[in-house]
Amino acid sequence: MKSVDFHNAFRIFMCYVGAVIGAGFASGQEIMSFFSGCGTYGMWGIIISGILFFLYGWIALSKIRNHNIESFSGYFEGIAGKKIALLIQYIAYGFMFASFCVMISGSGAVAEELFGVNTVGILFMAILCFVVFLKGVDGMVAVNAVMTPLIIIGIVLISVLSLSGRSADVFKIFGKDSLTDNFVVSAIVYVSYNTVTLIGVFLPLKPFITSRKVSFTAPLLSGCVLATMGCLIWFLINLFGDKLSGADVPMLTIAGETGNIIKYLYAAVLYMAMITTAVSSGFALIEFLKSKTHLGNASISATLCTLSIPLAYVGFSNLVDKLYRFFGFVGAFVLFAVLLDGVRWRR
Repeated sequence: MKSVDFHNAFRIFMCYVGAVIGAGFASGQEIMSFFSGCGTYGMWGIIISGILFFLYGWIALSKIRNHNIESFSGYFEGIAGKKIALLIQYIAYGFMFASFCVMISGSGAVAEELFGVNTVGILFMAILCFVVFLKGVDGMVAVNAVMTPLIIIGIVLISVLSLSGRSADVFKIFGKDSLTDNFVVSAIVYVSYNTVTLIGVFLPLKPFITSRKVSFTAPLLSGCVLATMGCLIWFLINLFGDKLSGADVPMLTIAGETGNIIKYLYAAVLYMAMITTAVSSGFALIEFLKSKTHLGNASISATLCTLSIPLAYVGFSNLVDKLYRFFGFVGAFVLFAVLLDGVRWRR
C-alpha cells in the first residue's frame, strides 16, 4: 500500500474508532449493559460486533467512494426510497444529538466520581466541543488523530495494570441485567445504535477514501481494535463484578481499586473518549443543520452545545440504557439495509 493510502486509511480508522469509543464504551457502561448478562457468551458477542463493524464500514466507505455519495439521504434513497431515506436521516441525526448529550453527561459523571460535582465537567466539555467545532473538519480529524491512539493505549495499559495482583480464581460472571440476554442479538443491537450515525461521520471523510484499499483497511483495523478493547473491558467487568453494584462509571471504579494514580489516568482516557465521540457526532450534526438552515457554523455550534447542557443532567447511565435501547433497535434496520445493499452491490 502506498504511504499516502496508509495515511488516509489511518485518518479514517482514527475517526471511526473515535466515533465509537465514547463515554459509554470507555466507561464500561455499554459492555456491562449489552454483554454482561450473556454469561460466558458475552465475549463471543463482542467478537461478532467487531466483525459487523468491519463489514458495515467496508460497505459504506466503498459505496460513498464509488457512487460519489454526497448526503445521508442520498445514501439510502436507492435502498429504501426517498421517504424512508428521509426518515432514516432524521432518526440518525436525532441520535447524533442524543449521543452528543450522552458524552456531555458522561463528562459530568466522571467529574462527580472524582470531585463530587458534575456541573464543572458538563460545562467544560460543552465549551471544549464548541471550540473544536469552530475549526471545522480539520479540527475533527486532528482531535481524533491525536486522542484515539492515546485512548487505545490507555485502555490496554490500565487494563493490564488492573489485572495485575488480581487472582484469576475470583473471576465470575457479573449478574447485572442486560438489554438482552442473547449474545447475537446483543451484538446486533450494540452495533446498530453505533452505526446508525456513522454514515454522517463518514461523509465528511470522503476526500480521504482514495482507493479500495483504504475503504477496506480502515474498517478492518477498526473492527479488530474495537473487538479487542471490548473483550478486555468485558473481562475486567466480570473480574471486578462484586465491586460494581450501582457504579455509573464501571471502569473508573475498577481503576480506583488499583490506586488513585491509575484512577486519575483512566479519568483522562475517559475524557478523551468522550471528546472524540462528541466531536464526531456533533460535527456531523452541525454539517447537516448548516445544509438545512444556512446558518453559520458558530451559531449552530453554540446552539447545540447550549441545548446539550440541561439534557446532560438526566444522568449518564439513564441515557445509555434508555436512549441507546431505543435507537439500537431502530438502527437495526439501518444496519441490515447497509449490509444487504452491500451484498447486492457486490453481486
